[in-house]
Amino acid sequence: MSLKLLWKILITLFSLAFAALFFYLTIKDKFDFIDRVEFIGLENISPREITQAINELEINNKNFWQINTLKSSKYLTTRPLIKDVIIRTYIIPRAHYKMHILEQNPWALYGNSVYDNNLKIIIESDVSAKLYNSEAVEKIYNDFSNKKAGLINIQSYSILSKTELEVIRKIHEMVERFLPIIDKMDYSIIAEVDSENNLILHSKKYKFYLGCITDEDIIKRAMKLDDIVYQASKLKDKLSYIDLSLSTDEVILGQKQ
Repeated sequence: MSLKLLWKILITLFSLAFAALFFYLTIKDKFDFIDRVEFIGLENISPREITQAINELEINNKNFWQINTLKSSKYLTTRPLIKDVIIRTYIIPRAHYKMHILEQNPWALYGNSVYDNNLKIIIESDVSAKLYNSEAVEKIYNDFSNKKAGLINIQSYSILSKTELEVIRKIHEMVERFLPIIDKMDYSIIAEVDSENNLILHSKKYKFYLGCITDEDIIKRAMKLDDIVYQASKLKDKLSYIDLSLSTDEVILGQKQ
């Protein structure tokens, strides 16, 4: 027997052994899909919630090779707080899946809708969210009500446009970036637009008066924060409000009595 023929025989035997192993791991019996899944990227969402969502696909009693991972991924992205899902299949050392989940990052609660940083509605309301039995969504609403969620609550006497929401988002970022005096444990931040369209941004301890939200100079006025960080930091707990609504370069720092 030639060496070349022996080599072919060994390769054939190895291929048959690998095929037999694959057959054994995949179709020897049925198993629960969830028992073979490793979750990656979950922060707000719990594995339990994803488990319940997958159960709705009725794939627990299917064999490994029968499961359409692309269909499962598309189904999961219809749920609130899930932006993208990639499911990868692995055979060795055992048949299993790795589920990479990219979550939505909630930014603001306007009315009863939750927006992301791009001002896209990711949750239409707490009522619609209940249709998904989403523990993560319920936690967002509950934590915000209990002053534990990092969302900004936008209250208004009128319906705000996307441009006006963008203005609030930019100013909110400035407040967080320019003023280290803000207590980071004071999660609840409210942006109020009053009946005269004046924007007031405030947390538990501080208020920021910005003037009319439709004023084209409102962003410039908010940038005054950069110039008063030092003075404001010296006042610390004595400070109760910062008035940036004046058309001049003047800023009024209000002190508690």
